[in-house]
Amino acid sequence: MKKRWLALLLAAAMAASLLAGCGSKNDSKKPDDTDSKTEENNVADKTDDNQEQDEQDGQGGQDSQTSDENETASGDAALPIADAKTDFSMWVVWSNSYMSSPDECITVQELEERTNVHINYVVVNSQEAMEKFGLMIASGDVPDMVRQATTYYPSGIKKAIDDGIFMDVTDAIKENMPNYLALVQTHPEALKGYVADDGTMPVVWGLNGDDNGLASQKTYLGLLIRQDWLDDCGLPMPETIEDWHTTLKAFKEQKGAEAPLMIGPEGTLYAGAFTSAFGVMPEFYAEDGIVKYGPAEPGYKDFLDTFRQWYAEGLIDQNFTANNSETIADNSYMATGKAGAGSSLFVYGGQFFLNTGMSTDEKINYVGAPIPVMNAGDTPKSCYNGSRITGESIAFSPSIKNLDIALKWLDYQYTEEAMALCNYGIEGETYTLNENGTPKYQYTDQILNNPDGYSPSDALLFYCPRIAPGRYDWQYEEQFYTEDVLAIEDVWSEADRSWLIAPEVTMTEEEGNIYNSAYTDIQTLVDEMTVKFILGSESLDNYDSFIQTLYDYGLQMCLDAKQAAYDRYQAR
Repeated sequence: MKKRWLALLLAAAMAASLLAGCGSKNDSKKPDDTDSKTEENNVADKTDDNQEQDEQDGQGGQDSQTSDENETASGDAALPIADAKTDFSMWVVWSNSYMSSPDECITVQELEERTNVHINYVVVNSQEAMEKFGLMIASGDVPDMVRQATTYYPSGIKKAIDDGIFMDVTDAIKENMPNYLALVQTHPEALKGYVADDGTMPVVWGLNGDDNGLASQKTYLGLLIRQDWLDDCGLPMPETIEDWHTTLKAFKEQKGAEAPLMIGPEGTLYAGAFTSAFGVMPEFYAEDGIVKYGPAEPGYKDFLDTFRQWYAEGLIDQNFTANNSETIADNSYMATGKAGAGSSLFVYGGQFFLNTGMSTDEKINYVGAPIPVMNAGDTPKSCYNGSRITGESIAFSPSIKNLDIALKWLDYQYTEEAMALCNYGIEGETYTLNENGTPKYQYTDQILNNPDGYSPSDALLFYCPRIAPGRYDWQYEEQFYTEDVLAIEDVWSEADRSWLIAPEVTMTEEEGNIYNSAYTDIQTLVDEMTVKFILGSESLDNYDSFIQTLYDYGLQMCLDAKQAAYDRYQAR
């Protein structure tokens, strides 16, 4: 039993790393990489002719959704893609201790067999990726396709195209990627995300979905709380801030918790948990179309006042400044009775800590807690990002030959058939198909109970490393966990995410330069002062002075840049 749960622990680690790599989450306490490495997307009103062409090409918006398009999105592609073996080079970030290159993966080999397209992978590890990318660009020797150029080019992919590093592939995508285009049209969020502000398609984006099509991934990070402690204390699941105060006090007094609530080193928790109860997020968010910065709003002061009181009462981890993350609470506290609640992955729910030997408490049972609200019945607010655009992308070198074949090869990976291959492996070997079942694609023991002793995560590395963007099916993970653990995601996913500023919101180069010149100092000051206010080493009487300093540092310029980018995104 323990061996099995250790395998699931590895699966959990794999899931976390893969999903973080997909870019479908915002780490709200890090510099805004999505915006600081933004595209130069000049606002350009389309002419009537362009609008008519967009409609003809299926780019006209939600009204263009048809059953034929949906069938195409999961339908067929003419195989092989190329009559003769065709080679391309692709730059990828690859960190895999089992294989030196994706070429060794079984599904990559099968994909080549089906399509007659061979990829020569230029592999770099994640630690060296930024440096290697810069050296590659400086040398002028850019492979045919570059994965994640949108992440690594400092001024954004549109600027890279203007600089001649990559090429605009808008027309070529329209001509060669019917499955991709049809799939993005099945949801308006994807329609906004896959184009730039000027309507062009500078890259091919990965898409998020489940077994049946595009779907926002369930929230997999959130608040965990010990249900067994709630039961022992005779308490219901806390809903309001007042409920949480009662609960944390009971955890301290009745259960002896050293740190009833674990929080991040800057004093906040992931995705706006707790701050949102006071009507703000810990960073930028959009309310009714207006971009705001949480720490400069009145509700943030009320949040700080509450956390200051809780800290003084010993209800918050007294050593929170030494914690590593706002997203994953210290397992050594969560597992051993030192803490009763904190932010974490859903996979650590249930009796995970007991089953892995991290705890000896046979009653330990973590469940998902909804994001706190101020008044009973209020809708919880979250800035968790579950976009249908994964954040993976492919950019193209101007020197690429046979661009049409490369795009058709990518387009195949948005079909149902290729989705099954890239996410589940080989039918009959690593999965079976059950059209009427849930899940539709069911892993075999080759993955779940590998005969060679590999964990599910390791077994998947041999079959499904998901190199090209394609259609990512996050539903695969649901086969690894019990119903009570999966239910945690459902609790967290009930929160309203309308305040989220999507990662696909992009600044122009000028806006990015203005933003970057000011925001690092602003964020540093916010992190420093948030901690001081909670610790009580800085009086909240000085809060107005703190806000003025934020504006002195250039907060209004940052808000203006964010607002302009957000408005363009909304108008896409």
